[in-house]
Parts: sequence; C-alpha cells; structure tokens
Amino acid sequence: MPGLLSVLQNARIDLPIVEVAVLVMSLSFFLVFKMTRVGLIAAYLFTYRWGLLFFTRQASDFLVFYLLFGFAVGLLTIIGMVWSSSAN
Repeated sequence: MPGLLSVLQNARIDLPIVEVAVLVMSLSFFLVFKMTRVGLIAAYLFTYRWGLLFFTRQASDFLVFYLLFGFAVGLLTIIGMVWSSSAN
C-alpha cells in the first residue's frame, strides 16, 4: 500500500471551470460585503468536497482519516466562530 505522501505527489484532480468560477465569484462577493466567515466556510466546503472525491478513489484508510480530521476541523471552526461572535 502506498504512503500518503506518494499518493499526494502523484495526485491529479481536474476541476470544472464553472465550479471554480462560481467559487471565485462568490468569494469575491463575500469579501466585498465583508462576510469573511461565510467566505471561509464556502472555501472550506469546496476544498473538503474535492478532497473527498479524490480520497474515495484511494485506499479506505486515507478516506477514514480525511473524514475524521475534516469533520473535526469543520466542527472546531464552527465552535470558534460561534464563540467569538458571542464574546463581542
């Protein structure tokens, strides 16, 4: 079984131009209207989705770790955003 480093070094992901264009336009919109938290979540979901699509074609061990760490990061991000907005 190849290691994670070799899998990532040999990775190839083809992104649809329409999806990338929608992401760039929405991130620009969020930045212009000072909704940076929404922009960060949108960028996270875009990255998480494409990582998930990539790791579903790899060994199941990588997918499990990706799901666990991705879920933990997303959960901690939401907790941090809620906590920081209630502190203001």
